[in-house]
Amino acid sequence: MGTGRRPCPSLPVLLAVLAAGPGVLLAGAPRRATPRLDDIVAALRHYVHDYEDKLTLIVAEESYLQRVYSPQSIFQTRGTRRTTSEMFFAFTPTSKQWLAVRDVESVDGQAVPNRPDVASMLASAPAKDVASTLKTYNSRYNVGTIYRNFNEPTLSLELFDTVHHEDVAFDLKGLDVQNGVSLATLGFRERGAPTLIVDLAKRAVQSSGEVTVETATGCVRKIVLKSSIDDVLSALVTTYGHDVKLDFWVPVDFVEHYTANADEEIVGHATYTNFRRFEVHGGIK
Repeated sequence: MGTGRRPCPSLPVLLAVLAAGPGVLLAGAPRRATPRLDDIVAALRHYVHDYEDKLTLIVAEESYLQRVYSPQSIFQTRGTRRTTSEMFFAFTPTSKQWLAVRDVESVDGQAVPNRPDVASMLASAPAKDVASTLKTYNSRYNVGTIYRNFNEPTLSLELFDTVHHEDVAFDLKGLDVQNGVSLATLGFRERGAPTLIVDLAKRAVQSSGEVTVETATGCVRKIVLKSSIDDVLSALVTTYGHDVKLDFWVPVDFVEHYTANADEEIVGHATYTNFRRFEVHGGIK
């Protein structure tokens, strides 16, 4: 199973009844219109386009735990692996790709010897080549028999860039208000090819899922990305949180779930902390 990257390039909901007495609605009470799907999608695309400049040249600390189960019983663990890494986030302006590059520091408590210098690699080679090299290198730390190499928390953002406006269909699943902020959950599905993910034979695999955003700004709060390749079902869930130091939202939690019929179930859970900027002389290529 592999990733196939495409060659690329405010309106808060407030439903309130202000009553002066039983059954009395105050005259002039403001009534906000329900956000339109097209407006929410436009805000999402604009946000992701601007986000390309924010979440690039950013590094964070990743704590990642993988577990392999027998599908018949989630209490029967067949294997585990815990890694700690530095995760380098970048967006490549030339290929229009989101990259999350792992520099694995330890595996099951043991330091990894002869680690590559990721920052130097990014300075000397195109970021997509560095990501591809390290993705293959780091896949040896995956547990289980299900092959996958697209376990990146920012992967699904590519679907919402403005250059893919004809490739993805949306529908409105629901509206909510949390802490005074209007949120919308949108269903999405890929239509046509090329697709975000391909199988080992490079055939298109259409994905679908849900994205939760702020209706006014398009700020992404959560993304669920689902796909099916032969007998393997996958679900990737990225949750975003506001980082005080950087003053914007970053991926803080990433859960992967893979099942292969009745043979195997793999669950991965990664958390991200200590976000900060790093320097690459000449910028990301």
